[in-house]
Parts: sequence; structure tokens; C-alpha cells
Amino acid sequence: MLHDIVLVSGATGSVGRWAGEIGSAGTLGTAYPQAPMAPIAEHDIAAVAVAALLDAGAVPATVEMTGPESLSIRARAATTAEVTGRPVEVLELTPEQARDQMAQVISADAVDIILGHLAEGLNVADILPVPASLPGRAPMSYRDWVDEHRAAFGGADRAEHRV
Repeated sequence: MLHDIVLVSGATGSVGRWAGEIGSAGTLGTAYPQAPMAPIAEHDIAAVAVAALLDAGAVPATVEMTGPESLSIRARAATTAEVTGRPVEVLELTPEQARDQMAQVISADAVDIILGHLAEGLNVADILPVPASLPGRAPMSYRDWVDEHRAAFGGADRAEHRV
């Protein structure tokens, strides 16, 4: 259930889905590929959770978080390709095809929430202010997140990339 909550939050932490599909076939099947999202890195979610555990007063009972930028799924695929050096083709699925694919890894309720958000897709995803519990650092960008997970996508690891 926690995995579903993180996915519904827009977390980039769904490395398994993205990396598995992109790494093995170089494709990403999705409904609504132009829909904007503001993906958030699992590190940023964890930082807020740690702050809440260490000091109950440091974090409000409910924290709404987003990543620092609004990106369509197509834009995220293009960034992934650029960072990993591997082409990524976006295959547009019907909502029913996407529902079947997503239901293999997350609950039906989470699938319905995600597809609902994507279907409503406005021109730009709302970007929320950085929570005070991320002191001294900005939220991780999608580009930096892909770079950190480069090997999972089948790209050269970070050390090889920088040589």
C-alpha cells in the first residue's frame, strides 16, 4: 500500500516501472503522454518523513508535495533518453490498455487515481512550494533523478558517464 501511495503522489520513485520497460525494450507505453506531472524524487519524500519522525512539530499532519518542475510523460522520456544515451519511444496506449498494464504492479484504486489525474491533464502541473522540512536544499530535478538511477535504465553508470 505504501508503494501505491508514493506512486499516486507523483513520485519518480517508480523506478521499477520506468526502468523495466525502458531498459528492456527502449519503449514506454502510457495513456495521455502529453499530460503534465510534477514528479517527486523518493529522497524528497523520505526527507520529509524523517523530519516528521524526528520532530512531530516540524511537519504538518498533511504535507502536499510535488517535484520542482512540470513535465509531460513525453518530456520525461526525452530527458531519460538524453541522460542515459539510449533512445526511448513513447507508445500511446488507450486508458484501458494502460489500466491493464498498471494493475499488474499497483492496486486498482491507485490506477484509477493516476489515470484520472492524467485524463484531467491541464497544460501545466501545479508546483507546490518546497516543504520547510527540506532545509538547505532544493527538491531533486527529474534530470538529476534519472542520472542517479542511470544503471537501472540500462545506461552507463554515473562514473562511466563522467569519464
